[in-house]
Amino acid sequence: MESNPVIVEAMQLDHLGLSIFVRIVGPDVSEQQVKSPLTHIVKPYHKYALVWTGKYKSIADVPERVAHGVLDTALNKARIKIAIYMMIATAIMAGAAVYSGKAAAARGENLAVKGMEYHRQLREQAAKEKEAAKEKEAAKTSQ
Repeated sequence: MESNPVIVEAMQLDHLGLSIFVRIVGPDVSEQQVKSPLTHIVKPYHKYALVWTGKYKSIADVPERVAHGVLDTALNKARIKIAIYMMIATAIMAGAAVYSGKAAAARGENLAVKGMEYHRQLREQAAKEKEAAKEKEAAKTSQ
């Protein structure tokens, strides 16, 4: 008489996109865990990461479910590529700032001169407003 193993516990987390394990118990089968490959439901941005890192040729080639390790590796590679591009952009922008600062220094512009000019303009504007207020008050008293 052939007996089929009985599935005692099945743990599937489809809402997370994971299939974890199934525990099988039967009269002729000792208790064991049969591991299924961890799979993950691929979201649109995952597809771009999988294609960008070279795992698949095009977005149409990416299956609906991908092994968790494959997706994790692709996302890590994408994260590293983005970090490298950001470092390159930062270095370029720092070089541009240095170049711009040296050009401004050659023209004789610096922050001290700009600050003094700004405060001189503020003092002139305040003096004009004060003068206008005095004239207005003198016009009121003369009437």
